[in-house]
Amino acid sequence: LRSKLILLLLGSMVPLLVMSLANAWISYRSERERLERSTEAVARGVALGVALEVQRGLAGLNALSLSRPLCAGNLVDFRRQVDRFMEVQHPGANLVLSDASGQQLINLLAPAGEPLPARRNRELVRESIARGGGLVSNVYAGTYQDRIVTLEVPVYCRGEARYNLALVPRLDVFQAGLLQQRPPDDWSLFLLDAKGEAIAST
Repeated sequence: LRSKLILLLLGSMVPLLVMSLANAWISYRSERERLERSTEAVARGVALGVALEVQRGLAGLNALSLSRPLCAGNLVDFRRQVDRFMEVQHPGANLVLSDASGQQLINLLAPAGEPLPARRNRELVRESIARGGGLVSNVYAGTYQDRIVTLEVPVYCRGEARYNLALVPRLDVFQAGLLQQRPPDDWSLFLLDAKGEAIAST
C-alpha cells in the first residue's frame, strides 16, 4: 500500500514538475528575446545618431575645403570663415587646419597668429590624404585636450593635396545621443572606438 501511495504521489508530481520547468523555460526564452530586441533597437538608434552626426561634420568640412581664401593661402580670411561656420554649426567644438605634413596652421583653441606645434597624430593626416576622403579617428590625446576624436578631410588645391581639416566635436554631443535613446535606469550604454576606448557613456 505504501509503495502504491508513493507511486501515485510521484505520478501526480512529475507532470507538475515538467510543466513548471517548461513554463520557466518559456518565460526565460521570452524574456531573453525581449531583451535582445530592446538591445538591438537601442544599438540601431545609437548607430544612426552617430552616423548622422559624423556625416554632418564631414559635410561641413568638405564645404570648408572649397574655400577660396584657403587655397589662395589667405589664412586670416579663412579663419574668419571658420569662426563663423563653427559658431553656427558646431558651437563649442574645435577645428584644426594643418598642412600636408601635419604641421598645424590653425587651431581654434589657440590665439590667431600663435606658433603651433605639429599634430600629435600626423598619421591621420597622411591617411586622410591617401584615402582622398573623410575618416573618423579613434580616441587620442590632442594638443590642447586630453581625449579627442577627430573627423578628417583632405584639402585639394589645383589637384594637389595641400592641407587637411580636422573637426574635433565635443564628446558630450555623443553622450547626449546615448541619453536620447532613453535606456532603462539599470542600463549603462557605452560608445566605443575601433580599439574599444570609450568615447561616451551614460
